[in-house]
Amino acid sequence: MAENPNDYALVIGLNDYPEYGGGRSLKGAIRDAESFAEWLKDRDTGGGLPDGNVHLITSTAEPLAPGQDQIDAALRAIRNAVDGNPARRLYVYFSGHGHVTGESPHDVALCLPQWSRDMRNAALSSGEYLAYVVKCLPFSEIVMFLDCCRVRQIAAIAFPSKLGCAAPIVGIERRTMVAYASEFLKPAFEAAARGDDAPGADDPEDLHDEPEVRGHFTAALLAGLRAGAARAEGGATVRTLKRYLEENVERIAKDAGHVQRPQIPLDMKELDSDAMVFGGALPEANVEIAFVAGRTGPIELIGPSADVLREGDVAGSPWRLRLEKGLYLLRDLGTGEEGPLRFLPTKEVTRVEF
Repeated sequence: MAENPNDYALVIGLNDYPEYGGGRSLKGAIRDAESFAEWLKDRDTGGGLPDGNVHLITSTAEPLAPGQDQIDAALRAIRNAVDGNPARRLYVYFSGHGHVTGESPHDVALCLPQWSRDMRNAALSSGEYLAYVVKCLPFSEIVMFLDCCRVRQIAAIAFPSKLGCAAPIVGIERRTMVAYASEFLKPAFEAAARGDDAPGADDPEDLHDEPEVRGHFTAALLAGLRAGAARAEGGATVRTLKRYLEENVERIAKDAGHVQRPQIPLDMKELDSDAMVFGGALPEANVEIAFVAGRTGPIELIGPSADVLREGDVAGSPWRLRLEKGLYLLRDLGTGEEGPLRFLPTKEVTRVEF
């Protein structure tokens, strides 16, 4: 089991907004935050964080909470935990209402439950909180997932953390990933889950249950982390996760009748985006290759870039793999026979015989 004791997380899920737009509370933000926290603590294929390293904050209606002080207290606890100790990666996850604060596309006002037209300053600045982490915490990797709107219907006034430090931390090479659920000035959505996971899909007695509501961005994020964005050797990288989110948030939103595209600007070298790995899940198979009777191999599968993706005998038939769209080549090294494989992913597993 993989364990990452030097990784920490601040996870926030806010459903309760009694004064937001006349009472526009959310239904899935808390569940999404709890699900992401579960992935973080999963030591089989997830983030591998110790339970105590994950600070989960969810909203309550009575009393109406949290406020900024509660969130800063969790961040301060993380700072105290890493003071003088090894620190590798910090995850910051937010699910709730959000606005842009002005012309900057890189700052989102993360609305607290108290937010309203009159209390426009009940919001946290994502850019200022990121700046605090970079200045005052010794993490070499910082990951922010912001599942909220980036609209500017009403100008929100977002505040920095009340925390500070006497002097900035220097000498640390940072890798930072910030993933926004929607494009600049665009909304993000949540909707009832559809398909096999929806209540009542298999058991008519469950039809009275309310359907599970999830944010489109977090639904794609968790699917990607749990297998969809995984590499053949296991785990999703920054680059594979970015690509998966860009493809699947839009698809999930479209299925629900919404238009939503994530935005994930990367300011890091390609080598770094491949070096940052999330979890250890193996990819789900989308192609199955079976071998005809009498074929002994060994067999090579060559990818679109002429690299050998897999080599082995036929004893492990069929091969179950996850491939990207493209032209592949199967080669029998024993006989020299070759067969092209033009692959276009579908919702079903593609079966090929060679």
